[in-house]
Amino acid sequence: MTILTVHLSHVTNLSAGASFDEADPYVKFEIEQDKVLFDKDFGEMVSSKKKNEQNPVYSEDFKFEIPTLESMELTCTVMDDDFGLDDKLGRCKIKLDDLDLSAEPLEVRKKVDDNRFSPDSWILLKLTWGEPTEDADATNLSHVGAAAYECLRIEHPEHHGRLWNVTSGRVVGELHQTPRGAWPGMPTHPEGHSDYFPEVMGDILSRTTIWADVLSLGPPDGRFMTSFKNALVTIAESAGEREEPVVIRMMFGNIVGMPTNCNGVRDELTADLPEDANIHLWVGAWRRGVSWNHAKIIAVDGKYLHTGGHNVSFLLDQRYLHCIPHSNEIILVDMRPVESWYVRSTYNRCGTPITSRTNRSMISRLSLRANALVMAISLLIDNGITSNPIKKRFGVRLAAKCPTTFPR
Repeated sequence: MTILTVHLSHVTNLSAGASFDEADPYVKFEIEQDKVLFDKDFGEMVSSKKKNEQNPVYSEDFKFEIPTLESMELTCTVMDDDFGLDDKLGRCKIKLDDLDLSAEPLEVRKKVDDNRFSPDSWILLKLTWGEPTEDADATNLSHVGAAAYECLRIEHPEHHGRLWNVTSGRVVGELHQTPRGAWPGMPTHPEGHSDYFPEVMGDILSRTTIWADVLSLGPPDGRFMTSFKNALVTIAESAGEREEPVVIRMMFGNIVGMPTNCNGVRDELTADLPEDANIHLWVGAWRRGVSWNHAKIIAVDGKYLHTGGHNVSFLLDQRYLHCIPHSNEIILVDMRPVESWYVRSTYNRCGTPITSRTNRSMISRLSLRANALVMAISLLIDNGITSNPIKKRFGVRLAAKCPTTFPR
């Protein structure tokens, strides 16, 4: 359960009660979840009563424990405290899932009554969903990491410890560049200048013993697909000794006009696996409007992070490895292990080549990438990944080769 906090600020321009004297107003809040057959009630709370007030000021907080914002409706009823039956002075309904609620207070102003001969009556609220969290390791972050951390702790506090953490690590080895030696510069780029690169990605993914997250602009193709398939075979060989399945999640960009065939990608990735492979594989593609995932991450067991500027798809087998050399860099970080699921990325904000010097400064504390990726993964976990075609609100395509509910 997550806390929804309703801060009642004030109400304006209330009309007189049934007895035509000044009203003694109070506000009643009710939360219900709209169901097909029967609505589900999540409680009722009532404010204090104000004596003879046309513009009552309350400044009171009300907290409701609710599991989700989906189909939740907050009803605000302004009543006049009177002898016998109380009179209704106004009412409004607020669909909570239409609001972009987070732990950052959102001001909401709603009309509660249309007055014919005087200004309309309005109620002023501030709504918050969840409470900001803190991570003890969120110190000495870069300006990018600090901004991302603020976004995560305020907008996704309920996922802290399950979906995201802050941790540290050290860069392992040299930059993985395509072409090799592209930075600071290489006079020629011989044939096969970057053939090693898909093998590096496959090697890192093959280290998975518990879970792995893979994110890219698009799904793997060419040598990248071959490398990923070989990695899954390696994972399946060791996963047979585990009681719990190894969980692998892949998220790609669902680009306008170039939709990802998640079922096809899933089937190709698992083509060489035995039917009883102890692996749960999820493939998703995400878009919201004209924004889609552009993160480039391989995260393994909370221990290894491979991240930088490389995608694994979008005909990039040809672009990175064969045609005009595509200068890009990526790094491998040996992480201080964390137990929860997490997604994180480091990158050079200005888009300039990442040198050894900038690597050390960025990796002193991992910069978390504050982009739509966090929201996408949150969406998948909250709703449970299913093989349903498209989640219309966020444009999510999903395919799963495992049970239809993602393990929390």
